[in-house]
Amino acid sequence: MPVPSWEAGQEKLLQEDRMKYRQGVLYEMVGHPFYNRLERKEFITVFINQHDTYDEILSVMAHVYGHLHIEYNNKLAKSVHSNYNKHEFYRDRYREMEKILSIEQLEQLYDHAQTLSGLMDLFPDFHKAKKSDYYSTERINPNSDVYDVYKFTLNNVKFNPWEKELLEMMYDINQLMKTARIKIMHEGFATFVEDKYATEVAKTDAGTAFKMREGILRVADVLSPSQLPYYLGFRLFKDIENRWNEGRHGPLYELLSEDEKRNYIKREDKGLFEILEIVKSYTDWDFIFSYADNDFFKKLAKEIEEKTNKLIERQYADSPANVVNMVKDYYNKKIDPNIFRFQLLMRTENYGPMLYVPKGSFNGDRLILRQDLSFLKRYTGIIPEEQRKNFEREAAQMFGLYNEDAGEKQETALALNRIASLWNIPVSLETMNKEGKPLTVTSNGKKIDVSEKGDGPKLDD
Repeated sequence: MPVPSWEAGQEKLLQEDRMKYRQGVLYEMVGHPFYNRLERKEFITVFINQHDTYDEILSVMAHVYGHLHIEYNNKLAKSVHSNYNKHEFYRDRYREMEKILSIEQLEQLYDHAQTLSGLMDLFPDFHKAKKSDYYSTERINPNSDVYDVYKFTLNNVKFNPWEKELLEMMYDINQLMKTARIKIMHEGFATFVEDKYATEVAKTDAGTAFKMREGILRVADVLSPSQLPYYLGFRLFKDIENRWNEGRHGPLYELLSEDEKRNYIKREDKGLFEILEIVKSYTDWDFIFSYADNDFFKKLAKEIEEKTNKLIERQYADSPANVVNMVKDYYNKKIDPNIFRFQLLMRTENYGPMLYVPKGSFNGDRLILRQDLSFLKRYTGIIPEEQRKNFEREAAQMFGLYNEDAGEKQETALALNRIASLWNIPVSLETMNKEGKPLTVTSNGKKIDVSEKGDGPKLDD
């Protein structure tokens, strides 16, 4: 469940200190576009660290160019419109509210809005809209499954005018979260473009190119194993480039034996073309499930083993969720490949679980939120019967929202308490325990009640 906003603030302070003492690398902060009427061109404002060297600035420009390519070409990125002037108005309006209301009131509602922001509908293409019965006279609320819990809250709870205004502002701003669905591609492709630029620079200035590559590896190999997007995205794009350049893809290639695959090369030089097609229309889910095969993870595991005891291990030895340990676990514990891909994606994309208000479940006395896991089938396809139990057990351990992990239970309890206090009625979350059995967690705004009843998560479309 989404974390309280003050935690994000503490993380920001830590990041600022790391940048101040050069213990981390601040690549860029990209501002909104502006149009230069004299040159008749659109420009992007980029803010960089004041201590960045000339070589780092060149790398930043290449990195940002990769981001802009996705912003202007990816179909999902193009569908997310953000009016930065409106955001500036929201900031000014928030400052006005601070003068009229107490800061405590504003911060409390802001924290509630942050919790709701993880329950917006970021996956409109993941769930199929059911056709309503045309002749039905039955009046039910809601008349279909509602996945945008934030919007449902705005439409059904009677707020004070200032509360409504602040929640609507936060809802509009958080539309930008939809781009989280291409975060791995975004950072991976930007780093890939930066690497390409360093290759071009090497033709005339080997020293500068070496420094650029050093910076790229510092980000892709050191900063990101716990953050994932740079590391995983960059490595996967490089793997795709090599495979499509050498013709090592497609159904005929898959029919070859392992020995034949190792020695197979058919020059096609289609790597860059394939990558540009990917960034045009894919999301992270399509990207990982279509291209991150077992061979890729095997190479990744080998690469990680070669770096054992280096900075990458020392710096992140206390971070169990990072990609280093995840890849090792994948091979040591023989985790189901599909489950491993879901782990990579769910731990990278910080937009929370997929919850919805079931059709006809709301009568004004209680709000029911049910977990939706139907998207699993979209990517796993038909699972053989002998693998089904193992898959369902691992899925339950991974996706259950109230398992024994203390931090997870506390976050879920806090989120439910906040939602219940907003609605002023009990709120029930229908999830599952680590055995995959139904589990209902209910909050009245102050305390949590747990029951092994309820329908459990939705597993089918």
